[in-house]
Amino acid sequence: MSTYGLCFSTEIGINPIPLRNVIIGAKIVDMIAEVTIRQTYKNVERDTIEAFYKFPIYEAAAICEFEVEIDGRKIKGIVKESKEAAKEYTEEVQKGHGAYLLESESEDVFQCSVGNITSGQTVVIKITYVTELKHDSESEKI
Repeated sequence: MSTYGLCFSTEIGINPIPLRNVIIGAKIVDMIAEVTIRQTYKNVERDTIEAFYKFPIYEAAAICEFEVEIDGRKIKGIVKESKEAAKEYTEEVQKGHGAYLLESESEDVFQCSVGNITSGQTVVIKITYVTELKHDSESEKI
C-alpha cells in the first residue's frame, strides 16, 4: 500500500510527516469542479529531513495550482522542462535551501520533492485541481 501526503525516506522505509490540519474547498460550475486542498504538516523529527509529497488524483483531473508555504514564505509551482527542473532542485538542496519539484509518478499520482525541512518546521501544501464531474443517469447523481 502506498503512503500519501508529506513523507521522508529512511533506511527502514517511508515515514509520514504528521498531518495537523486539512481544509478542502470546491467550486462547481455546470459539470466542472475546481477543488482546493490545504494540508498542514509539522516535522517532529530531531533532524532536518528531505521530504516529498505524494498526492493521488483522478486520472481525468488536472492540477492547475501548487503552492508550498514554510515559515510564512510561499512558493508557487512553475512548469519547466523536467531535466532543467531536476537540476535546479538538486542545486538548491545542496546549498541547504528549500526546493520543490513536482513530477507525475503515474497517471493517477503526483509527487513533489519538497527538500529540506528543519526540525519543528510547519509546512502548508495547497494543491488545486480541476475535474469533470460524471453524471450517473440511473441514480440522477453526480
